[in-house]
Amino acid sequence: MFKVDTETGTIELHRGDTGVAPYRLKGYTLGPNDRVLWTMKDSTGTIIKEGVYTPENNEFRVEFLNGDTDYLPAGVYYYDARVVIEPEYDASGKIIDGTGVSTPVSPLKIIIYSTVGQI
Repeated sequence: MFKVDTETGTIELHRGDTGVAPYRLKGYTLGPNDRVLWTMKDSTGTIIKEGVYTPENNEFRVEFLNGDTDYLPAGVYYYDARVVIEPEYDASGKIIDGTGVSTPVSPLKIIIYSTVGQI
């Protein structure tokens, strides 16, 4: 099971499930160089999964693969998405700054359930 509630932004899945969470950003028209930083964290703030996305028409999709969650304990995790306007990069290609950063998707829930039929 992989389910995205578009009203609340909550993602629900069983450990190890695969799926795609689609997002449409509102309130700002992204430029061709703007990026979205998406981060999933546990309750202590430890990063579990993160990615940098180049939205098209203000939309991007986060793909969950089996290995992203199959080792996690069942429970509630959190995610956010931050828009970086005209990002600046370090020598390794990691985003380090930009002319503006906003968080249109504040911390929202990811609920992970025990794997069904786990051996």
